[in-house]
Amino acid sequence: LALLPLRTLPSASLPMEDGQRVSVNVAVPVYNEERSLPLAVANLTSLLSSLPYDSTITIVDNGSTDNTFKIATSLCAASPTKVTAIRLEEKGRGRALKAAWQGDESAVQCYTDVDLSAGLARLPEMLDAVARGEVDCAIGSRRVRDARVEGRAPLRGLTSLAYSVLMRFLFPFAAVRDAQCGLKVVSRELADKGLPCVRDVGWFFDTELLLLARRSGYRVREFGVHWRDDPDSRVRVFSTSVAMAMGLLEMRFRRCFATVPPPSSSPTRGGAGALVAAAWERVRGFAVWAMLRMVN
Repeated sequence: LALLPLRTLPSASLPMEDGQRVSVNVAVPVYNEERSLPLAVANLTSLLSSLPYDSTITIVDNGSTDNTFKIATSLCAASPTKVTAIRLEEKGRGRALKAAWQGDESAVQCYTDVDLSAGLARLPEMLDAVARGEVDCAIGSRRVRDARVEGRAPLRGLTSLAYSVLMRFLFPFAAVRDAQCGLKVVSRELADKGLPCVRDVGWFFDTELLLLARRSGYRVREFGVHWRDDPDSRVRVFSTSVAMAMGLLEMRFRRCFATVPPPSSSPTRGGAGALVAAAWERVRGFAVWAMLRMVN
């Protein structure tokens, strides 16, 4: 992890909140990251200080057993950008993001992995898109045309591709290629309405929130990132992949998910397009059910 090159966002024409700059909260979930955290906060501080936002960095410690939380609290006092720290006793990225976003009133909510594998080059555009109301959720993606991926282990690449294919097959309405990239921005409205409906508190949190949001008509846009794989990642590839795949199947066949209230200002999709999409989803669902019956 090194200091990253910055791209600044034009300050003209950005919306204001009661005459003030738009507020942004960037959550950083961490677990035993005493070595990576200071540089990650330095990179975020350098970027956010160059943007026309009223920014806060929220570090969420997921029960670290090293000095991560002590370092986080020291960064709160030393950083020129507002930094806060939250201590949780349990692991779980979803649990961390719920704590960071539900406890903050910023107009734009964001999160990034502490290793900054997705980089920060696209973050200004993502913040801008949500702040202007062009989209409700902007997500980093490794599977769109302008994305670049470096140092990706074959097993990680294969499991990521398989998960993407399975998700799009089971949920064709989602229109998302990469639900798990560790860089996302959401509107205050989506955070307020969506978070209470999300059950998962672990790695499946991202996918569940995106599927619920798309199902209710929220606008999601993918931004290609320059991804550099972290060899020191804490993610257990096989067990995590299996758990997330089971989450997809549970949502699809048990339909055990809540309904997020629709966005207040976005037009709803209707007419013949909605009928075709619904019919196609049913066809795919039946095909998956038939295949599972054959396997069993």
